[in-house]
Amino acid sequence: MRLVLEILLFVPAVPLMVWNVYLALLGLAASLGYSRRFDGIDTDPPHHDPLMFLTVIPAHNEENQIGKVAANVLMRLEEDGFAQRVVVIADNCADKTADAARQAGAEVIERVNPEERGKGYALRYAQDYLMKRTDWNVMVVVDADSELSAGFFKALQQAFARGANAVQGYYSALRPGRHWRARLLEVAWSVFNYLRPFGRTCIGATSGLFGNGFALSRASLQEVPFTSQSIAEDVEHCLYLLEKGICVRFAPGAVVRARVEEHESSARTQRVRWESGRFTLAGKWIPRLLSRQDITIRAYLRHLEAALDLSLPPLIVYAGMIAIMFVFSLIIGFYLLTGICLCMLIALVFIIVEGVLLAGVPLSHLASVIWAPWYLLWKILLYLKPSFWKQTTWIRTDRDSH
Repeated sequence: MRLVLEILLFVPAVPLMVWNVYLALLGLAASLGYSRRFDGIDTDPPHHDPLMFLTVIPAHNEENQIGKVAANVLMRLEEDGFAQRVVVIADNCADKTADAARQAGAEVIERVNPEERGKGYALRYAQDYLMKRTDWNVMVVVDADSELSAGFFKALQQAFARGANAVQGYYSALRPGRHWRARLLEVAWSVFNYLRPFGRTCIGATSGLFGNGFALSRASLQEVPFTSQSIAEDVEHCLYLLEKGICVRFAPGAVVRARVEEHESSARTQRVRWESGRFTLAGKWIPRLLSRQDITIRAYLRHLEAALDLSLPPLIVYAGMIAIMFVFSLIIGFYLLTGICLCMLIALVFIIVEGVLLAGVPLSHLASVIWAPWYLLWKILLYLKPSFWKQTTWIRTDRDSH
């Protein structure tokens, strides 16, 4: 009976160990890349044809903040010496989003199609419309609640100068307040939105797209048009690019910050949209990535890495799984597994601290980790709701009511 219990515990521990080794390797690669000043912000880029950025901001009922966002993008373009081309896609808006964007100096495209709602549809519409123009060769996508840091476009230029066709910037939290949820997410993002894509780029894999602060060359859009209409359209488009041999490169110096919702109802909407979409794509894409046989060994390894990354659960869930395994193995006296789980927890702590240090997150924010058990319980309750697994349409996060 004891042997059966040990086997039942050890089998699910195997993927936990695989994920732990994977994150540790990415952390090592990111550290080495950081020490070599991988972003190269202070160095002159190699010769490259002049870049013509065109920034697209999809917006749905964002009249209260679209003007500030558009003005920030225009300012960063001017600071970095690029032509100020900003297009706001006023998507199925019932307010004055279009007027506010125009007043800020942005060009506006209005799209009305109540049957096709969501960012994926808006980006496809913008792509089809803008492909007729010749005044750009790189499309940058910025969310309507974001702020670009100084040097954003220069950092993108550096990445494209090295031969990239798709680039993802560092997507971080915008001035998180004192609420523990925002600070805890900023800590988690330092691992998942900085250390992880940085390490993936350093090992020659695709860094992934996070839906905000990313850039696609005109050539990549011509080869792989934006067709994904899922609620995780960014992740899916990255996988379509990978199938065509195009890897997204991470640009740590291109920092985009967006609001992290602190109120429970708004935070729930964000998490459902982000995580349910990713879980759905994992079920669809992991078999597809692993079953490819008509590609080179190097390409297959990239597919294998992408499948492994897609299988990785959210950081708080992963930590909780290790902790639960640790407790159960300790209770039944399976001390070998207890030791393995302890080593994984220690490694995870080092990985989190490394992410915080590399991303420049204040060390004081690590104190928010004491709220992790409560946040994990909140997520588990979220996962138990049938609606979490059934959401297939985009729902706007309610920012204005708080």
